[in-house]
Amino acid sequence: MLGLIPSKLRWQLARKVAWARYHRDAARGHPKALAQFKRKLGYDADLTAPRSHNERILTRKLFDHDPRFVTVSDKVAVRGFIDDVLGAGQADRLCVPILAQVDSFGDLPKAIWSQDVILKCTHGSAMNCIVKAGDEAARKTAKQRIGKWLGRVHAIWRFEWSYIDLLPTLIAEPLLNTLQMSDLKLYCYDGTVRFMYATGIGETQSTSALLTPDWEYLEIEMAGCPTVRFDRPSALDDIVKIATRLGAGFDTIRIDFLMAQDRFYLGELTVCDASGLGQFRSKDEDDFFGQHWRQPHLQKQMAG
Repeated sequence: MLGLIPSKLRWQLARKVAWARYHRDAARGHPKALAQFKRKLGYDADLTAPRSHNERILTRKLFDHDPRFVTVSDKVAVRGFIDDVLGAGQADRLCVPILAQVDSFGDLPKAIWSQDVILKCTHGSAMNCIVKAGDEAARKTAKQRIGKWLGRVHAIWRFEWSYIDLLPTLIAEPLLNTLQMSDLKLYCYDGTVRFMYATGIGETQSTSALLTPDWEYLEIEMAGCPTVRFDRPSALDDIVKIATRLGAGFDTIRIDFLMAQDRFYLGELTVCDASGLGQFRSKDEDDFFGQHWRQPHLQKQMAG
């Protein structure tokens, strides 16, 4: 039945539901958000004196309404932010090019189907479809999925308020060969990169490593991926400089890069890493990862 309702109207309805849920839980002292946290991580979140990485992300979701979070959460608007910080034209130079941006699947130009593409909804995460040239079945599946996604509000059940007002649109990018690439996530605190999380996607499983900005390995395992050794990127110094500039003025932000053999791409900027539900092997490791994060502007709100 919902499929008969235009995606824009479905999104408007979902947006109202999302804000109502967010404000209702806040008015009651955040019971649903706190229960979700404990159910996922196994310990009670302390909102008055957060220590762990996940606790601090939870406090950000519940209390920190920095309008920049909305901008950097949008897959297109973030490119304007990148240009503002790094200089005009830098988003085009550093990011994977956008072949088309449209309001619906049917608006995509026919010319893009002559190449392998990845289709992404701009208002959320993990709303992606790969369509290879000539694959009519994949195109049909993508049309169905994207039609549903464009009517949804991302993270409605995880209290990530920065996504709720994002207008849903669709972009097409050329498909990169991810099997020949690795992903490098830089965790920046007050303009300083403290940790980097490298992942590689193989044909059978993902591998990972947590490192310092000097490429020293840390004995912390995330997301259940086996730890392996990665080659130090030749452009690491440039990558750290870019992340440092983009992270200035944020108490923390995660800045992602895709690493190819001959170049790198600037990817997403993330303000709620794993939605504050990322799993470590122990609470001590969760605390270790949160040690550099300060949130003085939130203390009065959290204490109240």
